[in-house]
Amino acid sequence: MQEFVNTLDAEAGEDLLAGRETFSAWLQEQGLAAAGAEPGDRDIATARELREALRALLRVNAGADPDREAAAIVNRMSSRAPVRLELGPDGAATLQGGGLVAAVLAAAASAMLDGSWTRLKACLDPGCGWAFYDRSRNRSGQWCDTTCGSRHKVRAYRARQRHTPAQ
Repeated sequence: MQEFVNTLDAEAGEDLLAGRETFSAWLQEQGLAAAGAEPGDRDIATARELREALRALLRVNAGADPDREAAAIVNRMSSRAPVRLELGPDGAATLQGGGLVAAVLAAAASAMLDGSWTRLKACLDPGCGWAFYDRSRNRSGQWCDTTCGSRHKVRAYRARQRHTPAQ
């Protein structure tokens, strides 16, 4: 799911879901490509809509306000996605889905069930949005790396300085 959200690199201006060729290559790389099927414009639009809804939900994990529209999009897509429970030889249960939407939603549901969902976040830097796994001890990460965090802190400092009367 993290790789799916990161198909858009806002800082580099690269979107792997922007066209059929790049989207098809990404699907193949992930083992999600249907044999001989090339994604159409509707598939691309659906994937991009799901990606941005998940990014919005991951921003909530990083401290942003809840996004009702993003939750509604995921709920709508989930109602149409075939996801099934699969038991392994050891009895361990996993969620499996056919197709991109089902596979991504199964991964999200698994993360919610195993407790790792709250550690998966999207950078709060408005120009970034990169999905990252928060490995901090207190789960307080808000930025994907020190660069975005430093930029935020500098902006906040400058904003405070502008509003502080000169002495």
